[in-house]
Amino acid sequence: MPRIYQQYLRSHLAQRRWALSAIAPLMFCSGLLAQDKPVIKLKAPLNSEQTLEAKADAARDISYKTEQVQLKKARQGDQALQLKAHKILKQQQGNDWQAEQQHKAEQAFRARTSREQGYLEAAQQAATQEKKITAPQEAVEEKPAQLKQQD
Repeated sequence: MPRIYQQYLRSHLAQRRWALSAIAPLMFCSGLLAQDKPVIKLKAPLNSEQTLEAKADAARDISYKTEQVQLKKARQGDQALQLKAHKILKQQQGNDWQAEQQHKAEQAFRARTSREQGYLEAAQQAATQEKKITAPQEAVEEKPAQLKQQD
């Protein structure tokens, strides 16, 4: 046998071994996978003795039943999806307390900043106004006069 042919056989066998090692787990699980497939029982099995019209009717029956099974599975999947979405929405609504607390904190922060802003404006207005300070002599002279009147 030529050497090139031997190399070809080795590589070909290696490829087949790899393919078998990839497929082997699926061969053992095929029974589990087949459970998902619908089992449809016919009223009348397809025989070679039946007319074409009877075979067509039986085939329509099979396709109708298959379609109904698929629709049923789709409805179940949709219900499961809706339940999951409802559950997620419930969880998100449960976090309303957190959102409420955050909103309260933001309001308190805004109130504090507006109060500070008011204090700053009042201080600036006070700084810009001219202060009327009475002369110290006038203030001293008025006090003894008031004390004498009270006696």
